[in-house]
Amino acid sequence: MIEREDLEMARAAAERLPRAWTRAGPGAQLRALRMELDVSQKVLAAAAGMDASRVCRLERGDDAPLETWRRLYQALGCEAVLVPLGEDEEARGLLKDMAEQRLAGG
Repeated sequence: MIEREDLEMARAAAERLPRAWTRAGPGAQLRALRMELDVSQKVLAAAAGMDASRVCRLERGDDAPLETWRRLYQALGCEAVLVPLGEDEEARGLLKDMAEQRLAGG
């Protein structure tokens, strides 16, 4: 089970990442890592068990299930994780309002 302090440590580590990295989509991050490791899309695709055209589309911004991203990052020797960064007060307020409405029966 993940404890609150684990989340705090993960957030602290992730917040030290450059803003450009945290604001980039997973495709841009994948491309940067792949290029840093000097791996072609074709080689990455083969290692992840998918088509090179799929890797190309993902790097250009297509969406995919988390498991697809995990397979690609694992093929590059990395582990993909999700870490919630920052706090969006507007979103939290909306969720709180929705929860209150649900509890009130509306």
